[in-house]
Amino acid sequence: MIGRVGIPAAGTRVIVPIGATLAVAIIARFLTTEDVAAFTIAGRIEILSIAVLYALSGCIGAIVGQNGGAGLSDRVRSTFKYCYIGCCIWGLCITFFLAIFATQIAGVFSLDPTVISKTKLYFYIVPLSIFAYGIVFVSSSGFNALGRPFYGLIYTIIRSLIFYVGFLYVGIQYDGLRGAFIGLAAANILSGLIAFAWTMYRAPLKARKN
Repeated sequence: MIGRVGIPAAGTRVIVPIGATLAVAIIARFLTTEDVAAFTIAGRIEILSIAVLYALSGCIGAIVGQNGGAGLSDRVRSTFKYCYIGCCIWGLCITFFLAIFATQIAGVFSLDPTVISKTKLYFYIVPLSIFAYGIVFVSSSGFNALGRPFYGLIYTIIRSLIFYVGFLYVGIQYDGLRGAFIGLAAANILSGLIAFAWTMYRAPLKARKN
């Protein structure tokens, strides 16, 4: 039982940094050193901006697991729904915060005006999609608690390997670093919509039996 849940769940955690590594490699291949620096800074800021959503994903398991184990699918669905609402509220708050303080925050990480200018592109594009990114890993954590880790694994593969890397590559070809950020936002939103729709309307919400 532990291996059946733990191995796919571990794979979910491994896929995200693999996707990020591929993204940096693509940017380094096609864009400038300043672009790589700006993208790296943006990645550090993203980790901080989604900290609350990671905490939310850590809390959902206990509630979903208990109710799913009791066969209370309606309560499981309600738990997912309220967590998704939390993702949207936090995403809206962090979007406004990062947009207002974009220059100051970018300036903490670099003194190069070019890097700061390029980093600010991130603040005005990607945070709009953070709520959807939150939906992906909240869903993933919830299904781990239900003993159905492959749902979370598939959600993460779609977001971090297929959409994230693919849209970033296409975006770079059309509009450089700004196109890359637009691609990342699109990857978050589309993968979030898929996770939301499948979780709420198609996936089984009872705990899997041994």
